[in-house]
Amino acid sequence: RLFSTLFRTIGGYFLLLVITYLLALVSLVAIDMPYAVVLALVAAVLDFLPVLGLSATFIPVALYMAVTGNVVGTVGAVVALVAMTVIRRFIEPTILGSALRMHPMATLFSILVGIALFGLTGFLLGPVLMVIITETLAQFQFDRKLRTWFGRLLDQVSVTKE
Repeated sequence: RLFSTLFRTIGGYFLLLVITYLLALVSLVAIDMPYAVVLALVAAVLDFLPVLGLSATFIPVALYMAVTGNVVGTVGAVVALVAMTVIRRFIEPTILGSALRMHPMATLFSILVGIALFGLTGFLLGPVLMVIITETLAQFQFDRKLRTWFGRLLDQVSVTKE
């Protein structure tokens, strides 16, 4: 079960890479940027790095457009950066959550904890470690024991308040 979950995780990250590439390609072609295919690929790969992300590609593109006097291209690059960032933040937990069979909030939490603990590589390690932990807990039925324990604790708390 763990290996199938890890392969689904890789598939989820690959799907995010393809979606980011296509969004970047459409944006760069729309603003008539030279080498749009290569820059879209660079943007998709750099988007996996939380500190750099899409801004590492689209800010230089906006600066290039501004230097060349293309005001529409400059505004288009900034709008594309903002739009793609917002879109990615909404679809990322959903896609990874379905690939990992975890709730999107749990996926987002695991990404944030992974980044806090491991830095840039925590973006990838956080969800993987969360899957390993949850699968281990389920395999040894610790999840049922924890639910039972918390249920009894909550019953005691509700009885004492009445």
